[in-house]
Amino acid sequence: MKKIFCSLFICLATCCYGKVTIYSHYYNRPDFIQIQKETFEKFMQNEFELIIFEDSHKAAISKEIKEECKRLGLQYIRVPNWVFERPYLPLPRRCQKSNASVQCSNANQYIYDTYIKPSSGIFMMIDNDAFMIQETDIEEIMQDHSLAGIPQKRSNKNITINYFCTALMLFNMDTLPAKDQINFNLGFVDGVFTDCGGKMHHYFQKNPDVKFFPVSVSYPSKTEEDPDFHFIGQTWDMEFFLNKSFLHYRAGSNWYHKSNYNQKLADFKESMRSHLNEE
Repeated sequence: MKKIFCSLFICLATCCYGKVTIYSHYYNRPDFIQIQKETFEKFMQNEFELIIFEDSHKAAISKEIKEECKRLGLQYIRVPNWVFERPYLPLPRRCQKSNASVQCSNANQYIYDTYIKPSSGIFMMIDNDAFMIQETDIEEIMQDHSLAGIPQKRSNKNITINYFCTALMLFNMDTLPAKDQINFNLGFVDGVFTDCGGKMHHYFQKNPDVKFFPVSVSYPSKTEEDPDFHFIGQTWDMEFFLNKSFLHYRAGSNWYHKSNYNQKLADFKESMRSHLNEE
């Protein structure tokens, strides 16, 4: 009996969290779903489940995303229209409901409140144009942390507002304090205007002891080939997260209307396919 008890104790003490649940939010770019899925399959060092949330305002795009998820065997969840029409979060001053950052904040908050906050385990929320590009152990990061994100700040005169970017967020719901205080809204904070996630400044002020892991950001050289990731084009508008564990393509919807976008997109997709096929 003593041996059985000791064995059970060791098993419980060393067990993992089970799996990392990944929520990726799609407004468009159904062609990115398979790339994102396959990069996680190749480089994720933990058991995981990728779930796709979709909130396109175009019926044809919505249908494409849903059908692509079905083809790839991924769970698909539609974010209801009322989240944006109401909207779900208080509308910040000087903002319209149709603003992209407002809509992103509302979708993220709805997903967190409805699917993450009531749950246990480790969760990732990630943009649909961010892709894992090298082997990464998320559980190892989150076993000693409750929250992870990309530090961001906005300043006005002598005031600095610290929060984090919502492009990549990690939550350990077994240890995260004050779950009800998580707020991804944007707007004015102490007179400083912030973008999506700005209201998290209040969370950090109220919970100074939260075990937060700052996700690093770096940028590829515009003049030299990256020695680690030779497939990356020097003219792409992108950034690395988490010590080059993730590649954020940025502006996947071409909201800045660059004339050479289609060629860059084609180059990017071909290069990512090549990277996935490397041994």
